[in-house]
Amino acid sequence: MAAEFGELTQTPLQKVWIPLASKRLQRRGSSVPQFTNSPTMVIMVGLPARGKTYISKKLTRYLNWIGIPTKVFNVGQYRREAVQTYKNYEFFRPDNEEAMQIRRQCALAALRDVHTYLSFEEGQVAVFDATNTTRERRGLILQFAKEHGYKVFFIESICDDPDIIQENITQVKLTSPDYRDCNRDEVVDDFLKRIECYQKTYQPIDDELDR
Repeated sequence: MAAEFGELTQTPLQKVWIPLASKRLQRRGSSVPQFTNSPTMVIMVGLPARGKTYISKKLTRYLNWIGIPTKVFNVGQYRREAVQTYKNYEFFRPDNEEAMQIRRQCALAALRDVHTYLSFEEGQVAVFDATNTTRERRGLILQFAKEHGYKVFFIESICDDPDIIQENITQVKLTSPDYRDCNRDEVVDDFLKRIECYQKTYQPIDDELDR
């Protein structure tokens, strides 16, 4: 499903549906009550600086608060662990084959950890926080979920307001480990070019094609 944001602010949920205790399911061999009939993946989709990580953290915090074991898997963190030194936006160019392979391996590593969490650690919801802007990447995730019997929900964060995007970059990306010891202008310039790299291959969610 697509979410269109005029500004990156939290909207409180008005209603919460929680199954009666007598209706809760329990995974075999688990002492944790199940609120869902199968483990669930929430897949974030969207260009950089669209608030995906903000949404992921807020959703995870809320679901844990109502008793649903939930964890965020941020693929960017896997990439930072794999590539210790970030140089510039060219790492994200779609024609940078070496970097594309690294990014794919990072996504696969995150999926392996999702499998461990949902299948062996009593997790019920995994939030997969990444751009996931191509249908090929989303297809990979859907195939993974199908193989393991997980439900999948897509959340696409859309924002085309340049002022909001600029504000998000200055508020969040200035403190990113990618830009340690960089000044504000350098960060904004490089990150805008990073966004352009993603825009070249961005395929928005399609109700028919993303199944």
